[in-house]
Amino acid sequence: MKKLLILSFAAFLVAGTADAQVKRQNEKQKKEQKHKDFKNKKDGYEKLNLTEAQKAKMKAQREETKQKMQAIKNDQSLSQEQRKAKLAALRKEQKAQRQALLTKEQKSILQAEKAKRAEYRKNAINEKRKNHGNKMHQDLGLNNEQAEKLKAYQMESRKRKQAIQADNSLTQEQKKEKMEAEKKASKVFRDELLTPEQKKAVEARKKEMMQKRQDMKRKAHPAPPSKK
Repeated sequence: MKKLLILSFAAFLVAGTADAQVKRQNEKQKKEQKHKDFKNKKDGYEKLNLTEAQKAKMKAQREETKQKMQAIKNDQSLSQEQRKAKLAALRKEQKAQRQALLTKEQKSILQAEKAKRAEYRKNAINEKRKNHGNKMHQDLGLNNEQAEKLKAYQMESRKRKQAIQADNSLTQEQKKEKMEAEKKASKVFRDELLTPEQKKAVEARKKEMMQKRQDMKRKAHPAPPSKK
């Protein structure tokens, strides 16, 4: 009888674990599908009920913009900054052209869709940061004091980076230098905060992430088959 009870309890635990795994997998699939569906939308334009005339004009504009972009990219007389500036101006011009084709009602719908997308991106980023922070806390074995200090520093660092990107008085090269300085300062802070064992864990995590990125690149751009 005792043996039967133990076996029944073990079966219950296995079933509970399996159910939990299935539930987590289903939640993950739902999130991935939601992200995929949202990503496939075209900036809200699919909800505007565009007329055939509007669609035709937008298509012509896209083709023209595409040709202009290619010409800018192929122009070897331009510096990197000049090329970026011209491409940015061209995108701004294309946006203005598309807006000019829309009715007042369509513009209102588009604005509402953009607000939804912005909110979705914000929530997705916050969720990713939260999960990343929790995983780092667990992987590195951070104590509460370390976790709070790291969280506070990361928030301040993020604000500084955003300020650098938004500073129009800086050239792209200056922004790059400041971002690199911020990166180095973050490393110094982390090195002072973590124990030697935790630092080793960080380096191991870095190598793992680099390997994953390389694997993803290889999958996305497989090497051509060797010629025999």
